[in-house]
Amino acid sequence: MEKFLLIKYFYTSKLKDFLLPKFQVEIEDTLEELFENVNVYFHFIDASSSAYYHDFIEVEHNFTLYESKKSKIFSIVKEKVRFTSNVNEAPEDLELYYDIHPTKLFLKFAIFRKVSENDFYVNDFDE
Repeated sequence: MEKFLLIKYFYTSKLKDFLLPKFQVEIEDTLEELFENVNVYFHFIDASSSAYYHDFIEVEHNFTLYESKKSKIFSIVKEKVRFTSNVNEAPEDLELYYDIHPTKLFLKFAIFRKVSENDFYVNDFDE
C-alpha cells in the first residue's frame, strides 16, 4: 500500500484565497522531498469564525512517524504559511512583499494520528 500524509490546516485568519494554492504546493513539494515515496495531501479548512487566532494542523499518516519527523512537518508548515493583512491580489514579488509587510504566525499545535491500512481507501480513477 502507498504511504501517505494527509494534512489539514485549520486557519483562523482571513486568509486571501489566491495564496492558498501557493502555500499548498510549496508544502506538498517540500514534504515529498523530505519523505521519499510518500504522497502528501495538504488542505486548508476555514475556521475563521473562531474567537481565537489559534491555528492547528491534523496530520494523518499510515506509516510510523518519529518525533523528529513530526517536529520537521510542524516546522515546515509553520514556515511556509504566512499571513498578512490588507492583501487583495497576489503581489508580483511575494518575498519582497513579505519583507515589507509584517506577517503573523498563528500555528499553535499539531495533532498526529496514525491510520491503519484497513481505514484508508484510494479510489482508482482508471476503473
